[in-house]
Amino acid sequence: MPRPLEGRAVSTILVVDDEPDFEALILQRFRRQIRGGGLAFLFARDGVEALDAVERHPEIDMALADINMPRMDGLTLLGRLQEASDPLATVVVSAYGDMGNIRAAMNRGAFDFLTKPIDFADLEATVAKTLRHAATLREARAAAAEVQRQREALLRAEKMAGFGSLLAGVAHELNNPLSIVLAGALMLQEDLEAAALPALAGRAERVRAAAERCARIVRSFLAMARQQEPQRRPLAVGPLVDGVLELLASGRRSAGTGG
Repeated sequence: MPRPLEGRAVSTILVVDDEPDFEALILQRFRRQIRGGGLAFLFARDGVEALDAVERHPEIDMALADINMPRMDGLTLLGRLQEASDPLATVVVSAYGDMGNIRAAMNRGAFDFLTKPIDFADLEATVAKTLRHAATLREARAAAAEVQRQREALLRAEKMAGFGSLLAGVAHELNNPLSIVLAGALMLQEDLEAAALPALAGRAERVRAAAERCARIVRSFLAMARQQEPQRRPLAVGPLVDGVLELLASGRRSAGTGG
């Protein structure tokens, strides 16, 4: 019999059969595995009870279902189980020679079949094979989910990288004019204070304060963009100096101190 699946204490099997003696036979045949904690069984009398059990017990690993049952037969139950996003591995049980129903069940997605009267050695081998199949499917689904999660994380990272590049570009474009404004406002403020023009000096100080706030915003942009490797970029000093001189000249003309 299979060992308990990795990360799970018990492999759970749902047995669906309307014969009351079948439950006792199953519990007797698998008593050692049940006591050892390797297997657990749930029982349902028909397809309706089986669907309810599947909904209440998502830990079920496989189903063993008779085809001929009242209310909802095994073929209908099999079809309903196969409609789930994660179809339950199902072994159907039918009378010996009932090949029409067995063929129909296999066409509808049954993993395997057994015939009555049950050969319990064959039952054990079939259960072991089905549980291995269920474990393989579970691992494949988990791997697919992890691949999807990694793909989504990569897409988010690419979007953030693009956003970081945009922020870095904006910050770079703002740095030069802000440097001009800050330097010019500071020099203009000092000159106006020296010229005893406090009103105009106050205006220059407000310009400088506003420029410093803008500079703090730019620094926050740069902090957000630091997830990317820093890049060295050439700085054209000439336009920076020309801008400062132009700003100073404009400020002096406004203050009436230019010559």
